[in-house]
Amino acid sequence: MADTIRSLFQKDIHRNINGVVQAGQVDEDSVYEELTEYVVTPEIAEALELVLAHYVQSLNTPTNKMGVWISGFFGSGKSHFLKILSYVLSRRTVHGRTTIDYFRDKDLPESLMAVLAAASQSDIVPLLFNIDSESSTSGQRGQAIVDVLLKVFNRHLGYSSTLWIAEIERQLATAGHYEGFCQAFERIKGKSWQETREFLPMNRAPFLAAAESIGMSPGDADFLLRSAQQGFDMSSKQLAAQLADYCHQQGPAFRLAFLIDEVGQYIAGDSRLMLNLQTVVEDIGTATRGQVWVIVTSQEQIDTVTNVKTEDFSKIQGRFATRINLSSINTDEVIKERLLAKQDWAQHALTSQYDQVEQSLKNVLTFGTDTPGYRVGYRSPEEFVASYPCVPYQFDLLQDIFEKVRIQGEAGKHLAHGERSLLNAFQEAVDAMGDATLGCLVPMSAFYETIESFLDSSIKNTIRRAALQRDNLTPRDVAVLKVLYLIKNIPGMPGTVDNVTTLLIDHVATVKAALAREIQESLNRLVHEQLIQQNADQTYTFLSDEEQEVNREIQHTRLELGELDQQIGAVLFLKILEGQEKYRRGNRDFAFARRFEARSYGTLNADLTVQFMTNTDSTEQRMKFLATENPGTLYGLIPPGEYSESFARALRIQRYVRNAIGATKDANRLRILQQKQLEAPSFIDQGETELRAALRGVVFYILGQTFRASGDFKIQLHEALDKLIQNTYPQLDYVTHPIDPKQASVQIHAWARNGKPASMVGFNDLALDAVIRYLERQQGMFARAGMKDLRDTFSKPPYGWADGDIAGLVAVLLGMQRVRLSYNNEPLTADDAHLAD
Repeated sequence: MADTIRSLFQKDIHRNINGVVQAGQVDEDSVYEELTEYVVTPEIAEALELVLAHYVQSLNTPTNKMGVWISGFFGSGKSHFLKILSYVLSRRTVHGRTTIDYFRDKDLPESLMAVLAAASQSDIVPLLFNIDSESSTSGQRGQAIVDVLLKVFNRHLGYSSTLWIAEIERQLATAGHYEGFCQAFERIKGKSWQETREFLPMNRAPFLAAAESIGMSPGDADFLLRSAQQGFDMSSKQLAAQLADYCHQQGPAFRLAFLIDEVGQYIAGDSRLMLNLQTVVEDIGTATRGQVWVIVTSQEQIDTVTNVKTEDFSKIQGRFATRINLSSINTDEVIKERLLAKQDWAQHALTSQYDQVEQSLKNVLTFGTDTPGYRVGYRSPEEFVASYPCVPYQFDLLQDIFEKVRIQGEAGKHLAHGERSLLNAFQEAVDAMGDATLGCLVPMSAFYETIESFLDSSIKNTIRRAALQRDNLTPRDVAVLKVLYLIKNIPGMPGTVDNVTTLLIDHVATVKAALAREIQESLNRLVHEQLIQQNADQTYTFLSDEEQEVNREIQHTRLELGELDQQIGAVLFLKILEGQEKYRRGNRDFAFARRFEARSYGTLNADLTVQFMTNTDSTEQRMKFLATENPGTLYGLIPPGEYSESFARALRIQRYVRNAIGATKDANRLRILQQKQLEAPSFIDQGETELRAALRGVVFYILGQTFRASGDFKIQLHEALDKLIQNTYPQLDYVTHPIDPKQASVQIHAWARNGKPASMVGFNDLALDAVIRYLERQQGMFARAGMKDLRDTFSKPPYGWADGDIAGLVAVLLGMQRVRLSYNNEPLTADDAHLAD
């Protein structure tokens, strides 16, 4: 029994599959393939029944609600749905069978089969086309949509694709002269009118001669040609009238349908074109009463492709009364059925293998907790059989990648216009596995190849050079690089080591821990080569050529002297320490100056200073010396860490972007600079986190001695400050009974009247003695001491007493009659109401 992956499938995996449905591809073999392989999921069945039921109802009931809007993201099957709808309406016979016959093979609900049968019996001409390929105006003129519909309608009638030439033909036909004119032109020119009419300006003479031969005067013929060529224009009402007249000629049972693919991309957020589309559909509905239908597809839902006002938007919705949004829920079902359906023996073999590896697969096929949007593993043996060799997350993730590439403009026109499908991508990835044996899985990197040829050179050249020109990179490194490109800017899929590892699992027996080590080594090499960058949140991001250039320029951006220290100090003092400038001990707040390296923050006028420095080889001895020389300074030595580089990176980004963004006119480079600008805060946050971690190992120096504390950094700092205060103010504890700030006035008056409280043993004795000695020295120098002198002396080292305590000590001495007080040369007594003040 064959056991290669290629042999598993019911149909040849290498066969030609028309994964991209194109409106103009209607040869019999292509239509046969589409009808036989079309997968009618429950969602598709519901959508088909909704559209056809409305259409069938209109066959007997005139209506102006003949607009259908079919939306969905890349890979949801909008174009295929539209084309299948055109086959149903056209009653086309393919290989001897009608469209309805092919649907009978699909085991569909009876209600759907009923409306299919009714719709296929109606007399309708479906006109299916891609609006962008039919437009010659690229949406620049206000009536571009009118012009495109008219062009398609003219072609259906056999007229020219050039609107003004078709108008001449229409006027000739209205007068009953068209056939005679064509015959006359061919006799005169020697070639048929149809093959030469697009070159009418160069065939003026035979045109005028043919017109004269059917009875027109030379002046009338010349006027017809000149007026049509110079001033043709048609409004939506005129188009609607023409359509209504045509339908009337065909009879009341006749229907015409414009099936327009990719109208959402065509109008592309242009509110003028959106309103023009609304007007066209409204006028057609009013004029034809359901005989002409307009059915369109759009990449997004109707409310995401317009910027018009709310009231206008409601009118647009009214014109498209039938609205369908095809989701991605059926994508995996289509791929499994059309591409991955297994032979009987393969189903048994895979079921047996799943039973053996089920638990290990559940363990390795997991994403991080920051990736909740993608289900990675298999839920059952049946899902394993149906999906193998693909992994469930790939169906949703690849669709998001295609949409990302299209929206961000990283791909050329072909991918943007849907010329690459999810079905093609899965086919190529599985087919590329060749003769791999059972157990192998498709890694996410394999899907890169299916879009590589459509990518901008700035993307694909990066990966090609990595694969071909860098000797120090391995094939694994290149696979990691491809995956990082694919998931770049995909919401919910950050480039973490764990996620990248899971995305590169290529066998059911993979040991994830061993693979993760390889992935980390690859990431390190790619960062070193500047092909990717490591972000502040420890994720990794692919860099295009231009992004690499910007990164190199940022790396070489020079910072001003002290700029990095300023940033670190600002984060340390203003964020980590939350602007703290004082430390409270007892009943006093001790202010301290703050410094990091040579930079100061806030007040400089304080007896105490907290000075932090970063540890270097020679810093420790220098710190001991400085602490000895500056007894009022607490020195903190911070261990070195990555915080310096994180802050430096943020500053370089800010400086570079600030200088470059004003001088940049290139839109892509401006986008890169704006993205870089958003990275700077994250590196500052990362630096703060790393600095907080480093601060847990800080070493303090006080008076030349090492001081270490345990616990949180703030707790350590407070203990060190307490120790610094004790050393700086050795006589601080002379005040044994500090004043109560809440009762300060009462206590001062009481002490001033009574002196030392008799009930308090040893009441501030040392402090009182110190004040008395100071006053005696002043008296001995024939100097009178003021309260300011006392405050300036005793609030500073070696005392450090609070202002209230100094006032209280003076009040006690007043009560003990050891001092006299005066204010404005007038005696001040204990009974003075303003004594405390």
